Amino acid sequence: MDGRRFLLTPSPDGLHRLAAATDARRGEWRGRLDGWSTGELAEFVTALTRLNTDLERRRPTSHNPRTRTRRPHPHAPRPTGHRPTGHLSLE
Repeated sequence: MDGRRFLLTPSPDGLHRLAAATDARRGEWRGRLDGWSTGELAEFVTALTRLNTDLERRRPTSHNPRTRTRRPHPHAPRPTGHRPTGHLSLE
């Protein structure tokens, strides 16, 4: 670890609460998908598989934050000296 990451180990109560939240979320999904036909469920699974595959392909291969390329947050301040395209500078 490089000092910016933390390993959190939940307490026994925390583990119980996480398990309960997971069970509740799964139950909610089951309830929402109960009325779907087998064909609709198959299409849904195919689409999710495609989405996950696409997301994996786009994920940076490096887990090192110094070498990983990231897109800047749209509201992050721009680096010093950067001038947006399309703006006229009179300096």
